Amino acid sequence: MIDTFPIHPEVWENENNRKIVLDLLVSIGTNLMLSDACDWDQRSLYMAVVIVVLEHYDVKCKQTILTNPIVAKKRRDLYPSRSIRRDALKFYRKRITCKCLKKMHLEAKRIQKRGVCNHCREEKDRELLQVCGRCLVTQYCSKECQATAWVAAWPGHKKDCDFYVKAQYEYNRVTT
Repeated sequence: MIDTFPIHPEVWENENNRKIVLDLLVSIGTNLMLSDACDWDQRSLYMAVVIVVLEHYDVKCKQTILTNPIVAKKRRDLYPSRSIRRDALKFYRKRITCKCLKKMHLEAKRIQKRGVCNHCREEKDRELLQVCGRCLVTQYCSKECQATAWVAAWPGHKKDCDFYVKAQYEYNRVTT
């Protein structure tokens, strides 16, 4: 996706072209959700991330797209877990005008929202996960996991955390 910036600037910099690509991707993703394809989830989730990036792309703010905090949070919520079907159905249902996903989404709503701890990689109910107080993107299942991660994984997270904080600052500076 990032490789398309220099190759296809007409898609990224023209709002009408972005809208056409968005509509096409939403249509393809919806059709994947409706199909019986065994790998619908991976393909539709990849498209969902591209859709989020296109929706939040700002020509004035030339920041690294994947570090946009809004995009990063949506990517985190679309991370594969047991609730991924529910999350993907909701994602596409919000973006289409027809009611073709309504029944599937209502059935999937019974599935508890799940997320994955950034440190121990355990899947937990999303409401029990806490986010990093600095970047507001990375999530942890407990104070202990967060503290352990700060010691063991801080060098790795610091880089991502700095990107998110800087991107949020730049986004706020350019858009306000």
